[in-house]
Amino acid sequence: MEVVTLLNTLDIIFIAASIILVVAVLIFILSKFAFQGTKNRKVLKSLSIKYSYVRSLLLGENIQYIKRIEAISDINLLMRPAYEEFFARFEQLRNVDDRKASRSIQILNEALAAGNKEFKKAFNEHRPIILDYERKVTALSKDLTNMIKPESEIREESVYDKEKLRIIKNVYRDHKDELEICVPSFERIFSQIELLFKEYDNALNGAYYDEARSYLEKIRTFNDQLERILQILPLLVVKATVLIPEKIATLKKSYEEATAYNVPLHHLRVSAEIENFNEQLEVIKDQLIRFDTRNVEQTLNQIADTIDELVNSFNVEIDKQREFTAEYDKTYLHVNELEQRYIRLVNRMPQVKEYYLINPEYEKKLEEANTNVNTMMMVKRSLDAFLHSATKQPYSVLVEKVMQLQSESKKVEVLVREFQTYIESLRVIVEDGFAICKVLFLRFKELEVTLRKLNVPSYVQNFEQDFDSGYAMISDISTIIRERPIDVSQVEVLTNELRALATRLEDVITTDVKYAHSAEEVIVSLNAFRPQFSELHAKLRDEEQRFFNGLFKHTYENSIEQLKKYQNRKQ
Repeated sequence: MEVVTLLNTLDIIFIAASIILVVAVLIFILSKFAFQGTKNRKVLKSLSIKYSYVRSLLLGENIQYIKRIEAISDINLLMRPAYEEFFARFEQLRNVDDRKASRSIQILNEALAAGNKEFKKAFNEHRPIILDYERKVTALSKDLTNMIKPESEIREESVYDKEKLRIIKNVYRDHKDELEICVPSFERIFSQIELLFKEYDNALNGAYYDEARSYLEKIRTFNDQLERILQILPLLVVKATVLIPEKIATLKKSYEEATAYNVPLHHLRVSAEIENFNEQLEVIKDQLIRFDTRNVEQTLNQIADTIDELVNSFNVEIDKQREFTAEYDKTYLHVNELEQRYIRLVNRMPQVKEYYLINPEYEKKLEEANTNVNTMMMVKRSLDAFLHSATKQPYSVLVEKVMQLQSESKKVEVLVREFQTYIESLRVIVEDGFAICKVLFLRFKELEVTLRKLNVPSYVQNFEQDFDSGYAMISDISTIIRERPIDVSQVEVLTNELRALATRLEDVITTDVKYAHSAEEVIVSLNAFRPQFSELHAKLRDEEQRFFNGLFKHTYENSIEQLKKYQNRKQ
């Protein structure tokens, strides 16, 4: 029983395994056929897409390129063989190869529906046809592109140049009002550039690529020149047509205003300068119309600077007129007065020389003054000539002459004043010497009387030589003053020596006499103590001896000290 049960179990397992195996085989077979079908559809789809792309390339871009080459060949006969070759290849591909490829796609679609075996057979047969069609179309497209590529590149290059020209025209329009005199020139150049673009297009349409490039180079040259000139031309034109003419008008107005004040300006040659400015402006305008800017800015700046200098010169002349009016009359009067002073001085000199002995140094100064006076009068005559000339002289020249006249007159005035001061000093020195002689003679006598009253012979003897010297100098001064011409320098020397001697005697004698009187008073006071102090007798004798030896100050100082001492002892 157990054996039968075991056998039944094994049979069940075997049967189940067999069923599973059969199912697996069936699944494998079915999946293989299903996978193969999916793969075939993907392959066919890829070929169909490739065919569609190639056909679009052939009938789209390639036919457009061929039409472009046909148009070029109508202009440039050298391109005709190339066109015919490309067109023949295109016709072959469109009429033969495209139909074969299209038929192959159709057959593959039918084979896919028939089964894997039929598709595989059809695929191996028709795939090469489609790939060959792709290769031929791609080759044609490449050859056409290589033929058209130079034209495309050149056309792309011209885009930048056209854009640059557009920008240049915009800049020109922005400054058109400022560039009024140059408008015809710009219009001619723009027309010429447009003509070059047309020539460029014609050359490009005819596949004359080198010629087209040459036109493009000319266009670029014009563009570069226009771009550069538009950076500097507007300002130069405004300067030449507006700013400088306005400055010239201002110059004319300033000139008329200055001449209205009767200010001579003929030396500035204003009319000739204005005429020259206008001539230069005409030349500059002609240059700018031709876009020739060489030296234009320098010339315009030079004109502007010259105008500024002229206007400044007008103002200077007007200021000089005021200065001349303020300085001329007083300077002229002063020079005339100075001339008269000098003449009076010269006329007086013989009398002065007769009375006084003149220092040689001042004789030279008088000669120097004569030279300076001659120079001053020469400048004055020159100024008079300018003032009375037929042509009025510029006030700057007249003021310069007035300043020169002032300078020369100052030199003369210094010398004349110095010489007059010198002559006056001669009189003062002589009068002073004469007066001092009288005064000091009397003073010497008074001092001698004072000495005699002092009654100290030894002291008086000390001054005998001084008094003799003083009287001798008084005598010498008096003698010199009485002589003609008076030697004033000697009078001055002796007067100074006499004054110094008198001052010294006055100081010494006055001081010593004061001490002498004081010493006498102290000695008298000391005599009151003689009865009480026996030793005082000897001391008083010593002091009296010093007194009679002329030692008044020493006697006074010792005596006053003794007086204080005995006064204290008595207390």
